[in-house]
Amino acid sequence: MDYLIFDRLINSKLPFALYKLPGEGEVCMIMQETRSVQSIRNIENVVDYKGFIISPFIQDEQTPTVIIRPDFYIKGLSTIIDFLENRLPQQQEPVSSHEREVIFKEDFKAYAKNFEIFHKTLMNKQFDKLVLSRILSVEKEQGFSIGQIFERAIETYPDAFTYLLNTSETGVWMGCTPELLLSEKNGEWRTAAVAGTRKTAVSPADWDRKNIEEQEIVVKFIEEQLKKTTTDFVKGSSQTVTVGNIEHYKTDFKFHLDFMKTAGLLIRDLHPTPAVCGLPRNEAMEFIAATENHPRLYYSGFIGPVNMENAVDLHVNIRCMHVSDCYLNLYVGGGLIAGSILDEEWLETEYKLQMLLRLF
Repeated sequence: MDYLIFDRLINSKLPFALYKLPGEGEVCMIMQETRSVQSIRNIENVVDYKGFIISPFIQDEQTPTVIIRPDFYIKGLSTIIDFLENRLPQQQEPVSSHEREVIFKEDFKAYAKNFEIFHKTLMNKQFDKLVLSRILSVEKEQGFSIGQIFERAIETYPDAFTYLLNTSETGVWMGCTPELLLSEKNGEWRTAAVAGTRKTAVSPADWDRKNIEEQEIVVKFIEEQLKKTTTDFVKGSSQTVTVGNIEHYKTDFKFHLDFMKTAGLLIRDLHPTPAVCGLPRNEAMEFIAATENHPRLYYSGFIGPVNMENAVDLHVNIRCMHVSDCYLNLYVGGGLIAGSILDEEWLETEYKLQMLLRLF
């Protein structure tokens, strides 16, 4: 199949999202026929809309929550490609996004400096947990195709939520995230705590104390938020899940909600969880925004389709990249607690980067 057509779609400037749900084989596309997308002021209202939601880590004028309207909703790669072949011009020169190119060179020395700042607040018990992220800027090679990267991602990580999207407000993003924020199908709602991380083991092994403690912080937080909206939830047993070269420690929650509006309030209460932010949450968000060397933009926000075929599938935007004219900015991060060790945390971010770099 000609995945280069998705590069032509980006050049058309029409807002779109291609995505594949975890464990499912079918790729879907939501696309608008006009270039301007609608902003959503309050994230608790996202469930009132229909389309594909893109919400940032911290919402402001530069990074609004937006929705891609489903003027076209097409399922199946061959059907999507046939549709685009008939709709897009045959020859299109690459179009500049006019975004300011920002190159990030966050080496170990820069990471270590921020780690020390973050870790000091944890040792002083100012925070129970913080998530420190980093960016690797990779220059595009001649002939680069984000469409072909998307192809490799859906083949390489079948159990991830994999997507490629573009709007004038967000720019081009692609990712393959293992982390669910909130989903609903046939009246059953689900969320998950995904916090522990390690390189895929040759043989099964117990999780170490640091990863268990980190996971328990997220589990407790989610339980507290669920209790605000429902007493009817079931917490599953924690289990190891594998995505590419990485294993995560995951705890699933299942529950029922009486009203869709309640789901919107739950999204507001959950986002961002300590899996990508910290605890206490509001103070952690402010600290991260003031201290990290880069703006997170839509990294560690949430994305996904809402009210498509009467379902909700929102996922945390991690293991992702922001695509500009000349560079790819690859985002990764890791949770820190008082017991975290610098070299181990740096290595964890390297493992996560490899999950993206192996797609090139």
